[in-house]
Amino acid sequence: MKPLFRSPTGGATLGHVPGSEFHNQRGTHLHAGIDLNAPMGYPITAPRRGSITVAALSSGLGGNMVVIDHGILRDGKHHVTRHFHFGPKHSPWQDVIAVRAGQRVKGGQLIGWCGTSGNANAPHDHYEHHVNGRPVDPLHYLKEYQVIRRFLLNLRLALFYPRSEGVDVAELQRRLNRHGYGPLAVDGIYGPLTRLEVEAFQLNRGLVVDGIVGKLTWRCLL
Repeated sequence: MKPLFRSPTGGATLGHVPGSEFHNQRGTHLHAGIDLNAPMGYPITAPRRGSITVAALSSGLGGNMVVIDHGILRDGKHHVTRHFHFGPKHSPWQDVIAVRAGQRVKGGQLIGWCGTSGNANAPHDHYEHHVNGRPVDPLHYLKEYQVIRRFLLNLRLALFYPRSEGVDVAELQRRLNRHGYGPLAVDGIYGPLTRLEVEAFQLNRGLVVDGIVGKLTWRCLL
């Protein structure tokens, strides 16, 4: 099925901090979403059209938050997404959230700016996806993420853009090194040098030279 949603950060990968993934243990509770890396003030966008039901300071640790009701989609299920940590700590939500409750939004429309409000040590979008009232792994629904199953490691490898970080980027760097590109430091950070080697690899393999590691680029790397 064609993916129903796109990344609210335009494709940034999971955070490099342990526990950024869905359903990791966080003290006495499970992490109900995923943490998407983005710089302070980076634009966060609606992953799909819908109605804003909440735009306010959350009552918990999430800081400034936005909730979007996407209604019942073609899969017959009711989808809601939640976004937390807009703006710097203690910033008024009205200053860092670009939408208001009751407003209709389109996919890709600005909803606010990334930050550290609430309980966050680094700027990111804590992104939750609820289906029929229950949290699910948002990666299952995002256009920017491709699930590539390998025989032994069964790794989930994401599509990368500049400034992405995480274990998947480290795997990308290892693969590039094995193919003779680099050598790159395996630091899990998609920086300028990693992008140059990705583009060189794409050029030599006859792929679109855009620095984006999507399905075709992964196939060649693997």
